[in-house]
Amino acid sequence: MGRRRGGKAKTARPGAERRLQSTPRDVLQAEAAQPFSFRLPSLAGVLNTLPWAAVLTLLAVSPYLRGMYFPAEHLAAVIVLATLFGFCWLTLPGRSGSAAWSALDWAVLSLALVYAVSLVVAANPREAVEEVLKFSSYFALYWLVSRLATNGSRRELGVFTLLAAGVGVALVGLAAFTGVVDVLGGVIAGRLASTLQYPNTTAAYLTALLMLVVGRWETRRLAYAALLAAAGALLVAALTLTLSRGGWLVLPPAALVLLWALPPGARMRAAGRLLLVLATGVGSAALTVGAVHRGEPVTAWLWLGAGAVTAMAVTTAARIVRGRPRPRAGAALAWTLVLAAGGTILGFWPRLAPLLAPVLARFTGLAGDASFLQRLAYNLDGLPIVLDRPLLGAGGGGWRALYHGYQSFTYFTAYSHNFVLDHAIATGLVGMTALAFLGITFARSAVRLCRVSPAGRVEVAALVGASVTIGLHSLVDFTLAVPAMGLFLFCLVGLVRSMELEESAGPARSARQPAAIALGTGAALLILLTAASLLVGHEWGQRGIRYLRADRVEEARHAFERARAADPLQATFAMDLANCYEILGETRPDPDFIAEARRLFEAGVRQDRYNPFYHQVLGSFYLRRGHLAEGMASLERAVDLSPAMASSRGGLARAQVLIALQDLERGDRPRAVSRAQAALEQVVAAEAVRMRIPGFVPGVLRLWDSSLYLSAAQAHAILGEFETALAWSARVPDGSEYRGEALVWKGIVQALKGLPGAEDSLNAGLAIDPRLAGDINRWLAALQAPGGADKP
Repeated sequence: MGRRRGGKAKTARPGAERRLQSTPRDVLQAEAAQPFSFRLPSLAGVLNTLPWAAVLTLLAVSPYLRGMYFPAEHLAAVIVLATLFGFCWLTLPGRSGSAAWSALDWAVLSLALVYAVSLVVAANPREAVEEVLKFSSYFALYWLVSRLATNGSRRELGVFTLLAAGVGVALVGLAAFTGVVDVLGGVIAGRLASTLQYPNTTAAYLTALLMLVVGRWETRRLAYAALLAAAGALLVAALTLTLSRGGWLVLPPAALVLLWALPPGARMRAAGRLLLVLATGVGSAALTVGAVHRGEPVTAWLWLGAGAVTAMAVTTAARIVRGRPRPRAGAALAWTLVLAAGGTILGFWPRLAPLLAPVLARFTGLAGDASFLQRLAYNLDGLPIVLDRPLLGAGGGGWRALYHGYQSFTYFTAYSHNFVLDHAIATGLVGMTALAFLGITFARSAVRLCRVSPAGRVEVAALVGASVTIGLHSLVDFTLAVPAMGLFLFCLVGLVRSMELEESAGPARSARQPAAIALGTGAALLILLTAASLLVGHEWGQRGIRYLRADRVEEARHAFERARAADPLQATFAMDLANCYEILGETRPDPDFIAEARRLFEAGVRQDRYNPFYHQVLGSFYLRRGHLAEGMASLERAVDLSPAMASSRGGLARAQVLIALQDLERGDRPRAVSRAQAALEQVVAAEAVRMRIPGFVPGVLRLWDSSLYLSAAQAHAILGEFETALAWSARVPDGSEYRGEALVWKGIVQALKGLPGAEDSLNAGLAIDPRLAGDINRWLAALQAPGGADKP
C-alpha cells in the first residue's frame, strides 16, 4: 500500500480488499460512470406520479379553502377525488391474494356504504345525498393514498405536505391575530381561527399536527429535527391563541397514545421534545398577546420567532450532546435548560401572568361552563332520536332535520358537537357497527405494523397519534363535519395502509376483473356526476339570491329554475322559486303564477317535511290566499315539529289572533273568542318552555319571540281584558319588528278605554311602521262591532 505524503500509511477497512476482489468485472463496469442519455418517463411512471401529485395538491390546499366546509369547495373536492379514483382504478393494476383488499379497506368503504343505505329512510334526502358524497370522497382519498404512497419516500413526501400545510395555517392564523394580514374569519371574538374559520376545529388540527411533528422527530437528521422543533413551537403558539379547551383536553391522551406506540427507547426523548415545544410555544404566545394589545405587531413576531429559535437551539444542543458519550455534559445541559427556563419565567412573570389569565380561565369552572353544559344538553336531546330510529337511522343530516322536535329548549346548531352521536342518528345501529369496525381494524393494522416492522414503528406512532387526536376531538365538537379535517384523517389512515401493503408478502400485480372495473368506475362516475350537478345547482342558487336582493325577480326566477333543474332535491330552491312566482303573480297579476307558487311551496315542504320553518312559510302563504283551514293546519304542524321553539308557537298564535279579528268583523264573536283563547294557550305553552330554560343558557339566547307578546296583547283585547292587554303590549321590546304594531294596539286599547295618550301611542307606532295606517280603523271597527270586545 502506498503512503500519504507526510503521514502514515493508509489502512484499508477490514474486508474491503476481499469485497473488491470478489466483485465481478461486469459489476465494476456497471458502476462506472455512464454517458448521459435523455429518456422520456414511462407511461406507467406518469400514470402513477400525476395522480399522487394531484392528491398532495388537494391535501395542501384543503385547509385554506375555508376547510371545504361550504358547498362550492366541498363539491369541487368530491369531483376531483372521484375523477382521480376512477382514473387510477382503470390504470393501476390490482393486487392478488391477501394484498388485494384488507379488512381496513372494507371498513373505510363500509362507512360510506352505510350512508348510502340510510338514503332509503332519510328524513332529508338532499342532506343525505351530500353526506354520501362526503364519505365517498373520504374513501376515495384513503384508497388513493394507500395505493399511490408505494414507498417510504412517497410517504415522507405525504407527511411533509401535511406538515407544511399545517404550519402555513398556523402562520396565517398568527398573521391575522397580530394584525399583519386581514383573513376572513381568521380571528373570532379574540380567538385564532385561521383559514379553517372555527377556533375549535383549528385547535384540533394543530394538535394533530403537533403529534405528527413529535412522532416524526425521531431518527430525523439534525437540520430536519431543528425545523421540526421550530414548527412545533409555532403550532403550539397558534394552538394557545385559539383558546380552545378541546384542543388541550385531547392533547394528554393523544400524547400518551403516541408515546406508547413509539419504541421504548424513544419515549423519553419524545416526551422531552413535546415539553420543549409546549414551553416555547405557550411562552411566545403569551408574550405575543401583550405585544398585540400594545399595538406592536413587529414585537409580537419577534417573540414568536424567539420561541421557534429557542426550540431549534435546544434541539441542536441536545442532539450534539447526545451524539457524544459524555453523560456529564448531558446532565449539565439539562440543568442549564431547567435553570434558564426558571429564570425566564421569573423574569417575564409580570408580563406572562395577566396574559395567561384568559387561557387559564377557560379551564376553571368547566363543570359549570355554559358551552360545556349546552353541548351536554345537545347530547341528551339527541339520544331519543337514536332510540326512535335505531336500525338505519335518519339518513345523513338527520340531526339537522329532526333536532327541533326533540330539543328541551330553543337552540340552533347544525351539529350535536359529537360525531359519534351525529353518526348514530344518521345511520343507526348499522352505522355504529361500521364505525366500530373501522376503529378496530385501524388499531389492528397499526399494532401489526409495529410488530412486523420495528423500523417503521416511529412512522406508525406518529400517524396513529395524529389520528387519535382527531378522533377524540370529534367526541366534543363537529371536527369531522369540516371536510378538510375528514380528508386529513383518512389520509393518515391511508398512509398506515400503504405501509401495510409495502410489508405484505407476495404483492403480485394482476389485471382487475371486468366486473370490478365496471363497478368501481361506475361508482366513481356516479359520484362525479352527482357532485357536478349539485355544484351547478348551488352556483345558480347563489346567483338567484343575488338577483332577489337586487329586486330583479324575473332573473331570480330563471336562476332558481336552473338551480332546481340541476338539484331537484334541494327544498330551498323550491321555496325560493315559489317566492318569486308569488311576487310576480301579485305584480302582474297572474293567477297561474300564484298557483305555481302554491305547488312549489308544497313541493318544498314535502322535500324537507320535518322543517318547521318551511311549514310556517307554507301556512303563511295559505293564510294570505284565504285558505284558512290549510294555513292553520300548516302552522299547527310547525308547532308539532318544534314544540320548544317560541317562534313556531308565536306564528300560530299570531295567525289565530288575526283570524279572530276577521271573525269579529263578520260578527261571529264566539268563534273570535275561541280563537283568542287558543292563541293564549300557545302563549302559556311557550312561557312554560321558557321557564324550563336551564340557568346556564346565556341571556342572549333567552330572548322570547316578541310576536307572542303582541299576540297575547291582541288576544286579551279581543276578550275585553284591556288592562292585561296593555301590560302585554308594553313587553314588546324596542327594536323588535313588532314594536310599531304593539304601540298601535296600545293606542287602540287606550282609545277603547278612554284613556289619555291614545293618539301619541298611535302616532309613535305609525312612525315605526307606517303600513299599519290602513288597519287601525278596521281593527277599531272590529272591536267596536256588536258583540265586540267592548260589548260582550
